[in-house]
Amino acid sequence: MKYPTFVIALLGLFLLVAPPALAGEQITLKDGVTGVANIIDTTHDSITVSFVKDDATVTLKLKASQLDPYSFYEIRRDYMEESAENHLWLAGFCVKEGMFARAKFHLDEARALDADYVKKVEAMPGVVNGVASSVLKYARNAYDAGDQETAERLAAAVVTRFPESPAAVQAVALLSHLDDKEQVREAKRRMEVMKSARAAIGETEEAKLAARNKLLAPIYDRVDLARKIRARGLLEKNTSRARKTLEAAGAEYEKALEMIETLSGEHADDRALISVLAVGDIQIREDAVSCYINAGSIMVGRGSYTEAEKLARRALSIDPDSEDALSFQATVSTAAAWGSRR
Repeated sequence: MKYPTFVIALLGLFLLVAPPALAGEQITLKDGVTGVANIIDTTHDSITVSFVKDDATVTLKLKASQLDPYSFYEIRRDYMEESAENHLWLAGFCVKEGMFARAKFHLDEARALDADYVKKVEAMPGVVNGVASSVLKYARNAYDAGDQETAERLAAAVVTRFPESPAAVQAVALLSHLDDKEQVREAKRRMEVMKSARAAIGETEEAKLAARNKLLAPIYDRVDLARKIRARGLLEKNTSRARKTLEAAGAEYEKALEMIETLSGEHADDRALISVLAVGDIQIREDAVSCYINAGSIMVGRGSYTEAEKLARRALSIDPDSEDALSFQATVSTAAAWGSRR
């Protein structure tokens, strides 16, 4: 078990002894246990709660690491005293958990409350660089675990969110390495997909394989071009050029999707080809979405929330069900709402 049994048992009683209609705050553990309790105290890394069981008041201290990050964040945000130190600590927690828009908000709040204090902590390059290094470490761990997709996403986050940090240089190198591996992996994947599609219908004629490859070649060329442009955008240090380059890559992926749609209509009776096109469609949509999310992340970092929202909508127009795109749109909305409060 991730947490001591008694902790889960006690929290499991929250809903029984303190239904939502009663006063209290909803609390969620990392493993999904949810309940309601009164907040007694909060610190940078814990909360103390109380609830009634068998006519007796039970008090429990929970570490931030035991709680769902958003649950801890909301409680700490609502119950902490207003001070530059508290806002800085909460900003650090948000960055660690990937809540970059919230982190920026609390950093701004800290500056507004005590600019001199922030400047002192603001060996800020040190703080920012430390955060960037941590995210890069997670990217490398993902790479070592064989999760190239997560490694690329985290490395891209370092480049788009912390472009001036030393870690960004290393993230660029990791992205370049991942791109080289992706080219090899993509070539193998295309061969395996075609082989699988042909085997599914028991086809053995090499002439048909050659004909299909000829039809697919323009799509593959477009996708390869999009990938190269995307890689260039992630490596670009100038944020304005990076944003435009990533958008250009997204547009190339969209052209590839249009080509798939056309080809699917023209060869609807070719089951093997349709199967290959369907697999390609899914991957290309994911890559296109990532381009617009990365471009939008740059805009969030610059405080250009209107532009970031446009990019989020563009990502969702490609895949309305994309969890990454929906999550990014929520981040942009939160950042914009908090930005308007200042």
